[in-house]
Order: sequence, then C-alpha cells, then structure tokens
Amino acid sequence: MIQEYEATSIDLNNKEIYRDLTKPIGALNPERLNLLLQRYKTMPEPKYLYGTHYSAPGYVIGYLVRKHPQYMLKLQVISGIELGIIGNLEW
Repeated sequence: MIQEYEATSIDLNNKEIYRDLTKPIGALNPERLNLLLQRYKTMPEPKYLYGTHYSAPGYVIGYLVRKHPQYMLKLQVISGIELGIIGNLEW
C-alpha cells in the first residue's frame, strides 16, 4: 500500500512511501487512535474501536443513492398497485 499521493514520481524501492501494514488503519494517526481509545474506555458493553454500518447493503444503497439517484427514484409499483400520475412522472 503506497502512502505517497502527491509526488510526481516515486521510487518503489524507498520504504518510506509504503503504509505500515503492521498497524490497523485507525492506529496510523496517533491523535485518531487516542480519540478511539478514549471513546472505547467510556462506552458500555459491547465495546468496539471502529464503528460501522451493520450491513454491507447499507453502504451499497447509500452509494447508489448518491451516484445514480435517477435509478433509485424510479418507483413503478408499491404493494402491487400502480402509482398512476406519480408513477408516470419522469425523474
């Protein structure tokens, strides 16, 4: 994993351009790690360091709504009943 994104050229033999893979991504920034650990110490059980959405489909839907709203908003049928005038609107 390369961590250098601003250089116009890079030396792949230089070890400084690679991310430290011995640590999780949240531990690379000491300030962020400190905030995560403080939050962890004060939270009730079950404790966790990294919060995330409970479902991968939640990420996909969130992405699609932002990337292709025209596809997500074209509802044709609700409970087997056509929407009539609303269903005929062009989005």
